[in-house]
Amino acid sequence: MQSISKKYFLIFPFLISSWVIIKQWKFADRNASIQFAVVKNDGVTEANGSITGLKGGVFMDSLQINPIEISASVQVSTINTGVEMRDESLVSKDFFEAEKYPVIKFTSNQILSKNDSLFANGNLTIKDVTKSVTIPFVKKMVNDSVVLNGKFTIDRYSYHVGSNGDGIANMVYIDFNLPIIKPE
Repeated sequence: MQSISKKYFLIFPFLISSWVIIKQWKFADRNASIQFAVVKNDGVTEANGSITGLKGGVFMDSLQINPIEISASVQVSTINTGVEMRDESLVSKDFFEAEKYPVIKFTSNQILSKNDSLFANGNLTIKDVTKSVTIPFVKKMVNDSVVLNGKFTIDRYSYHVGSNGDGIANMVYIDFNLPIIKPE
Protein backbone atom coordinates (compact mmCIF):
# COMPACT_ATOMS: atom_id res chain seq x y z
CA MET A 1 0.00 0.00 0.00
CA GLN A 2 2.87 2.35 0.79
CA SER A 3 4.42 1.88 -2.66
CA ILE A 4 1.12 2.80 -4.37
CA SER A 5 0.81 6.08 -2.44
CA LYS A 6 4.47 6.84 -3.23
CA LYS A 7 3.68 6.52 -6.96
CA TYR A 8 0.74 8.90 -6.64
CA PHE A 9 2.88 11.32 -4.66
CA LEU A 10 5.45 11.36 -7.48
CA ILE A 11 2.83 11.76 -10.23
CA PHE A 12 0.72 14.42 -8.46
CA PRO A 13 3.13 17.38 -9.00
CA PHE A 14 3.35 16.52 -12.71
CA LEU A 15 -0.44 16.53 -13.05
CA ILE A 16 -0.75 19.87 -11.22
CA SER A 17 2.03 21.50 -13.27
CA SER A 18 0.46 20.40 -16.57
CA TRP A 19 -2.96 21.78 -15.65
CA VAL A 20 -3.44 24.85 -17.80
CA ILE A 21 -6.28 27.33 -17.40
CA ILE A 22 -7.72 28.86 -20.57
CA LYS A 23 -9.00 32.45 -20.39
CA GLN A 24 -10.29 34.91 -22.95
CA TRP A 25 -8.27 38.06 -23.38
CA LYS A 26 -10.19 40.99 -24.93
CA PHE A 27 -8.97 43.23 -27.74
CA ALA A 28 -8.04 46.77 -26.73
CA ASP A 29 -9.91 48.41 -29.63
CA ARG A 30 -8.81 51.97 -28.86
CA ASN A 31 -5.15 50.92 -29.30
CA ALA A 32 -5.71 48.54 -32.22
CA SER A 33 -4.61 49.35 -35.74
CA ILE A 34 -5.94 47.66 -38.86
CA GLN A 35 -4.59 49.26 -42.03
CA PHE A 36 -5.27 48.29 -45.63
CA ALA A 37 -3.91 49.19 -49.05
CA VAL A 38 -5.17 48.45 -52.54
CA VAL A 39 -2.07 48.00 -54.69
CA LYS A 40 -1.75 47.60 -58.46
CA ASN A 41 0.44 44.89 -59.99
CA ASP A 42 3.18 47.49 -60.61
CA GLY A 43 3.34 48.23 -56.87
CA VAL A 44 1.54 51.59 -56.99
CA THR A 45 -0.91 52.11 -54.12
CA GLU A 46 -4.34 53.16 -55.36
CA ALA A 47 -5.96 53.66 -51.97
CA ASN A 48 -5.17 53.01 -48.36
CA GLY A 49 -6.95 53.46 -45.07
CA SER A 50 -8.05 51.89 -41.85
CA ILE A 51 -10.99 50.12 -40.28
CA THR A 52 -12.02 50.11 -36.61
CA GLY A 53 -14.77 48.78 -34.38
CA LEU A 54 -12.73 45.74 -33.37
CA LYS A 55 -14.55 43.24 -31.15
CA GLY A 56 -13.71 39.78 -29.93
CA GLY A 57 -10.69 38.33 -28.28
CA VAL A 58 -8.10 35.65 -28.00
CA PHE A 59 -8.21 32.55 -25.85
CA MET A 60 -4.82 32.15 -24.19
CA ASP A 61 -3.51 29.51 -21.84
CA SER A 62 -2.42 30.50 -18.36
CA LEU A 63 1.21 30.06 -19.42
CA GLN A 64 0.69 32.68 -22.19
CA ILE A 65 2.84 30.72 -24.57
CA ASN A 66 0.64 31.00 -27.66
CA PRO A 67 -2.93 31.93 -28.51
CA ILE A 68 -5.27 28.96 -28.74
CA GLU A 69 -8.21 30.57 -30.56
CA ILE A 70 -8.92 33.97 -32.12
CA SER A 71 -12.32 35.49 -32.82
CA ALA A 72 -12.46 39.04 -34.25
CA SER A 73 -14.83 41.33 -36.08
CA VAL A 74 -14.68 44.91 -37.36
CA GLN A 75 -17.42 47.35 -38.36
CA VAL A 76 -17.58 47.94 -42.12
CA SER A 77 -19.07 51.42 -41.57
CA THR A 78 -15.79 52.55 -39.95
CA ILE A 79 -13.75 52.29 -43.17
CA ASN A 80 -11.68 55.46 -43.44
CA THR A 81 -9.51 56.32 -46.44
CA GLY A 82 -9.35 60.03 -45.73
CA VAL A 83 -11.58 60.75 -48.75
CA GLU A 84 -15.24 61.07 -47.74
CA MET A 85 -16.66 60.29 -51.21
CA ARG A 86 -14.51 57.15 -51.46
CA ASP A 87 -15.57 56.03 -47.99
CA GLU A 88 -19.24 56.49 -48.88
CA SER A 89 -18.70 54.46 -52.05
CA LEU A 90 -16.93 51.67 -50.17
CA VAL A 91 -19.79 51.17 -47.69
CA SER A 92 -22.40 51.36 -50.48
CA LYS A 93 -23.99 48.46 -52.37
CA ASP A 94 -21.25 48.79 -55.03
CA PHE A 95 -18.60 47.46 -52.63
CA PHE A 96 -19.16 46.28 -49.01
CA GLU A 97 -22.94 46.78 -48.65
CA ALA A 98 -22.49 47.86 -45.01
CA GLU A 99 -26.24 48.03 -44.32
CA LYS A 100 -26.73 44.40 -45.31
CA TYR A 101 -23.32 43.10 -44.14
CA PRO A 102 -22.22 45.34 -41.23
CA VAL A 103 -19.22 43.29 -40.05
CA ILE A 104 -16.16 41.53 -41.36
CA LYS A 105 -15.23 38.61 -39.14
CA PHE A 106 -12.50 36.05 -38.63
CA THR A 107 -12.65 32.92 -36.49
CA SER A 108 -9.68 30.61 -36.17
CA ASN A 109 -10.02 26.85 -36.09
CA GLN A 110 -6.31 26.13 -35.57
CA ILE A 111 -3.21 28.11 -34.60
CA LEU A 112 0.16 26.71 -35.56
CA SER A 113 3.61 27.79 -34.42
CA LYS A 114 6.76 27.73 -36.55
CA ASN A 115 9.96 29.35 -35.29
CA ASP A 116 8.93 32.80 -34.00
CA SER A 117 5.83 33.02 -36.20
CA LEU A 118 2.27 31.92 -35.61
CA PHE A 119 -0.31 31.01 -38.25
CA ALA A 120 -4.03 31.29 -37.61
CA ASN A 121 -6.01 29.02 -39.91
CA GLY A 122 -9.67 29.90 -39.97
CA ASN A 123 -12.63 31.44 -41.72
CA LEU A 124 -12.75 35.02 -42.97
CA THR A 125 -16.24 36.31 -43.75
CA ILE A 126 -16.72 39.41 -45.87
CA LYS A 127 -20.22 40.13 -47.13
CA ASP A 128 -21.89 36.84 -48.12
CA VAL A 129 -18.63 34.93 -48.62
CA THR A 130 -16.72 32.84 -46.08
CA LYS A 131 -13.31 31.52 -47.12
CA SER A 132 -10.65 29.50 -45.37
CA VAL A 133 -7.50 31.62 -44.89
CA THR A 134 -4.17 31.44 -43.10
CA ILE A 135 -3.07 34.62 -41.36
CA PRO A 136 0.58 34.80 -40.29
CA PHE A 137 1.40 36.87 -37.19
CA VAL A 138 3.79 37.27 -34.28
CA LYS A 139 3.01 37.67 -30.60
CA LYS A 140 4.87 40.25 -28.54
CA MET A 141 4.67 40.91 -24.80
CA VAL A 142 4.27 44.59 -23.87
CA ASN A 143 3.93 45.15 -20.10
CA ASP A 144 0.80 43.21 -19.02
CA SER A 145 -0.54 43.04 -22.56
CA VAL A 146 0.09 40.90 -25.58
CA VAL A 147 0.22 42.43 -29.06
CA LEU A 148 -0.48 40.44 -32.22
CA ASN A 149 1.18 41.85 -35.37
CA GLY A 150 0.67 40.49 -38.85
CA LYS A 151 0.17 41.03 -42.55
CA PHE A 152 -1.83 39.17 -45.14
CA THR A 153 -3.39 39.68 -48.57
CA ILE A 154 -6.86 38.98 -49.93
CA ASP A 155 -8.42 39.15 -53.37
CA ARG A 156 -11.42 41.45 -52.96
CA TYR A 157 -13.20 39.98 -55.99
CA SER A 158 -13.38 36.58 -54.31
CA TYR A 159 -15.42 38.24 -51.52
CA HIS A 160 -17.75 40.06 -53.98
CA VAL A 161 -16.30 43.47 -53.03
CA GLY A 162 -16.62 45.60 -56.14
CA SER A 163 -16.49 44.13 -59.62
CA ASN A 164 -13.78 43.18 -62.04
CA GLY A 165 -14.72 46.07 -64.32
CA ASP A 166 -14.51 48.85 -61.71
CA GLY A 167 -10.94 49.76 -62.70
CA ILE A 168 -9.48 49.19 -59.23
CA ALA A 169 -6.81 46.60 -58.40
CA ASN A 170 -8.12 43.42 -56.83
CA MET A 171 -5.41 42.70 -54.22
CA VAL A 172 -5.84 44.22 -50.77
CA TYR A 173 -2.93 44.19 -48.32
CA ILE A 174 -3.89 44.17 -44.63
CA ASP A 175 -1.53 45.06 -41.80
CA PHE A 176 -2.66 44.73 -38.18
CA ASN A 177 -1.43 45.56 -34.70
CA LEU A 178 -3.87 44.15 -32.13
CA PRO A 179 -3.25 44.57 -28.41
CA ILE A 180 -5.09 42.17 -26.13
CA ILE A 181 -5.60 42.72 -22.42
CA LYS A 182 -5.14 40.02 -19.82
CA PRO A 183 -8.36 39.25 -17.93
CA GLU A 184 -8.58 40.24 -14.27
